[in-house]
Amino acid sequence: MTHRSPVNLFRYTAAAVLLCAAPVPAAVLQLDIVTVGICDSGPAGCFEPDIDQSYMNRIFDQADISLNFLPSPDPVTLDLASLSNSAGRASPFSLLTDFANTAAPDTPPGVAVLGFGPRLTGNTVGAAFFDAPSFPFGIVSADGTSRPLQSVVAAHELGHILGADHTDDGMGALMDPVINVSLLDDPGFLPFIPAGVAGSLRSSSLLQELNGEDPGDGPGDVPGDTPEILPPSVAAVPLPPAFAGFLMALSAFAFPALRRRRRAV
Repeated sequence: MTHRSPVNLFRYTAAAVLLCAAPVPAAVLQLDIVTVGICDSGPAGCFEPDIDQSYMNRIFDQADISLNFLPSPDPVTLDLASLSNSAGRASPFSLLTDFANTAAPDTPPGVAVLGFGPRLTGNTVGAAFFDAPSFPFGIVSADGTSRPLQSVVAAHELGHILGADHTDDGMGALMDPVINVSLLDDPGFLPFIPAGVAGSLRSSSLLQELNGEDPGDGPGDVPGDTPEILPPSVAAVPLPPAFAGFLMALSAFAFPALRRRRRAV
């Protein structure tokens, strides 16, 4: 038996306490992804994915999720005319449903699939089935959208596929329902993932199943469930500079007047 001095015992005890108190990093979960181009059986041609995979990985790194992009298969061909209105804008629900039904037979289990296609109706730039592990499909508008926008929208739709709902944390959160496209002009901009959303993403049935865990019973685990789009879209609605200036001028005059009125009362 060796003798240990009180000083050494104190050092060992302090080191043990520090080791126990040190945060343990969460295990990194992997999500397999396939990106697929959408072609028109008519004259519209094909739409190809144009995303920054490393940028998307940086986004999901915040939730300790690693995106593994698998080789893209052949494009999926759809009759876009039957899914579009008179202005040539495709219905998000119809396009997503037709894309998923066409791509599903060739999709490996446990893989998230993102299709890139035409311009969607309204200000919608993406749609995805919400928390449906048996139907993990989403779409992104590749028509006239930039690479940064496609990348952010693709990451947002992956969030829906993993079961994350829309948040209201202000412009800049990944799951905000509206994308302020002016933020994408900043090379250092990275959509942030709040802790609660990160936990929701990591606990998704699709991720647990892919990483060899028991997914349990979820809304997409029962055969015959009808996948739902909830919510169905992301809107890109930047605030016009002229309107923003008008609001600033209005606030500059309105707030002092309101203060004077309160003091008079």
